[in-house]
Parts: sequence; C-alpha cells; structure tokens
Amino acid sequence: MKDNLKTKARLIQELEQLRDRINKLQTAGNSNSDRKEPSDKSHLNQIEVADSEKTEEALAYKAMMLDNILRTATDVAIATTDMNLVITYYNPVAEHFFGYTAEEVIGKTVMEIHMKENVSPDRLERAIDIVRQTGEYKYSLVQETDNGPRYLNSRVSSILNSDGDMVGFCLFSRDVTEKVLSDQILKESTERHRSLVESTADWVWATDLQGSHTFSNGSIKALLGYEVNEILGESAFPLMHPDDLQSSRELVASAVKHKRGWSNVEIRWLHKDGSVRVFESSARPLFDINGEMTGFSGIDRDITEYKKAQEALRKSEFDMRTLFNAMTDIVFEMDYDGTYINIAPTSPELMFLAAEDLIGKTLHQVFPKAEADQFLSFIRRCVDGNETISIEYPLVIGKRTVWFEGRATPKTKNTVLYIATDITKKKLSEDALR
Repeated sequence: MKDNLKTKARLIQELEQLRDRINKLQTAGNSNSDRKEPSDKSHLNQIEVADSEKTEEALAYKAMMLDNILRTATDVAIATTDMNLVITYYNPVAEHFFGYTAEEVIGKTVMEIHMKENVSPDRLERAIDIVRQTGEYKYSLVQETDNGPRYLNSRVSSILNSDGDMVGFCLFSRDVTEKVLSDQILKESTERHRSLVESTADWVWATDLQGSHTFSNGSIKALLGYEVNEILGESAFPLMHPDDLQSSRELVASAVKHKRGWSNVEIRWLHKDGSVRVFESSARPLFDINGEMTGFSGIDRDITEYKKAQEALRKSEFDMRTLFNAMTDIVFEMDYDGTYINIAPTSPELMFLAAEDLIGKTLHQVFPKAEADQFLSFIRRCVDGNETISIEYPLVIGKRTVWFEGRATPKTKNTVLYIATDITKKKLSEDALR
C-alpha cells in the first residue's frame, strides 16, 4: 500500500515537472518568434522551432498519459495545489470521498473549501509547516456517510519541479474502512480469546520448535508454582519428570517431523516445590504465513487428583478381590423381586448354579416354588423392615446337603446384600450332641 502511494507521488511529481518543461518551452518559443533574426539564420531558427514543437508535443502527450493514469486510480483520492493552495488537480476518487466535483474546486483555494467544512485554519497551517520542514504530513480522518463511518488515511506531500524547487502540495487519501473494521473485529476476537485463555484453570501454552516457551497463561502459577516470566524463553523439558523426559523429547521430535500435534498424552511435571503433578497434554502445530512450522500451542489439564483417585480405586478393587478370594462365604446382591444382580467370585463350589447362570434370573426361575417363596419373603422382609436379618436352610449341592446361614442387609431402597455362610459342620456337631 505504501509503495503504491509512493508510485502515485512520483507520477504527480513527474506530471508537474512535465508541465513546467512545457511552460518553459512555450515561453521560449514565444520569445523566439518575437525576435528579428538575420536572414542567414532563418533556416536554423525554423529547424529549432520545429524541434521545440515536437518536444512540446511529446511532453504534452506524456503529461496527458500521466494525467489519465492518475485519474483512473480507483483506490486513492488525489488532489494538488500550487504554493498559494489553489487547487489545480482533483481526481474522480477525490470527488467521491469529499463530495465536490473537480469543476467546483479547481481554481479555488483549500481555505475556501475548509470554510465550508468548518475546518480550523490552524490545522491547515500546521500541516503546511510540517510539509515544508519534513516533506510530508500524515493524518487520519473519519467521515460519516449513509453507509456508516468511512476511515481515511491521508498524506500531504510537497511537489517539486525539475529544478528541485517546491511548487505546490499534493494530497493522497485512501479508504481504509475495511481494514479498520477488520482490525476491530480481530482485536475483539483476540480479547475474547485472551479472556478465555486467562480464565481457564488449565495451562495454555506455546513453544517454538526447540521446546522453549513463547507463551503461557497465568494458570501456570497455580498449577506448577511458576510465574509466567520465569518460564518464557525457557525450555519446557527441564520441568518434566526425569522418567518422562526421553519419551517427551521423542514425542516432540516425531510431531515436528510429521508436522502434527498430539492428544491426551500423560506427562509428569515437577512443581516448583518439588512435588510431582500429572498433566494430560494436547497440542497442535503452529505455522507462519509461508506455511513453515514454527512451534506448538497446547493445553495441559492437571489430572493429578484423578490419577490418585484412579490408583486408590485400583487398590480398593485389588483389596476387594483379595478379600473375596480369601472368603468362603457366598456374597450376592438381589432386588425386591428376587432377581440376582451381582455375585461375588467366592466359593463357586457352594453355588447352587454357576454365577453366570444366575445373573438376571429370579428366585422362582432357579428354585422350586416352595423354596423360592421362602427366600423371596425373607428378602422382602429385610427391605421392608430396613434391618439385617438371618435365616438357616439346607440346599442340595451336587450330591450332598449343605446347610447355610443367610444374612441379608439392606443396600438400597430396593436391594439387599446377601451373605450365605456354610454352617454344615456346625449343624452336624449340634446333631451329634443331641
């Protein structure tokens, strides 16, 4: 955009210089025609005049071409004045931007136009002084139109003749409304994203290809104890757990090679206080405008407590399995309708049927009606009374009779936990004592 304006400024300069040369040629031609020359020089004078006329015609043609180029410029308003600020040139884009036709303003002074627009004279004087001192004056302008505000970037430059003397001024104005509005949208979007990034409890970060941090949100303080300025420009690898360092380097190297990111990778980080935190990391590659990969941006979520809970659950399940394996009792969960819901893997040799054959079945599908009625009544009495109760009963398991003591304890409003203990030896001892 700047180069385009410079090109048009050079065209204005060249046009002014051509006009200056044409004026000089015309003045010289008039002077020659008024002088009386001896007859022997008449032929030479005629040749000089002819050459001068050809040069004048060539310059006039070039001036016309330059004028056409400037008038057909569709992206910038151009207006010129002489040293007295009388407007000498005004292209169609200037007509569109400022609301005056060329016929209305050419020959008038800038001050006359400014008076109509209520522009302070001080502003014009200040601009002219700056142009005289530095060669140009830049300013921005907002116009109210029927379609909303129009934003213009303008520049006033000096015009020099072929001798390098200042002979006037040139105004260039470009409509930058689209860029301004785009910048506003981008700024608002950036601010929204920054607000989201800073408000999240997760660690949002960016690194270069070598793994040095180029960005971090403030969550790093709460998560790992570091201030943002402590990690910017520093490598991420020294903050990782030594046991995860090699795999992390390989992960990044592979991601760089294949120009891709990663998702939900567990990485252990060292807190500033020396403790270990477990994060779940996801990242995507970053590219510059040329499509070259420049680094990664990502988000890490602290899952330390989740991992602790997961480990505690695994330990609890292991302990429970160990306990069940050591138990000789039969343990199962049953609902109010007498349906088997869960069966613990204990003492399968004491089961009336295999566990997989019992899950989802009711008592009446497994036992004879009389026994099923007895067991169901027992289960419902436990639920209805919301109390632990017990019962003794024999079952034929295989080819032998096994006596059980059943204890039912309410688990939910509709289920009970039932524990059946083999009391066969106790019953045989009691019978022997009788």
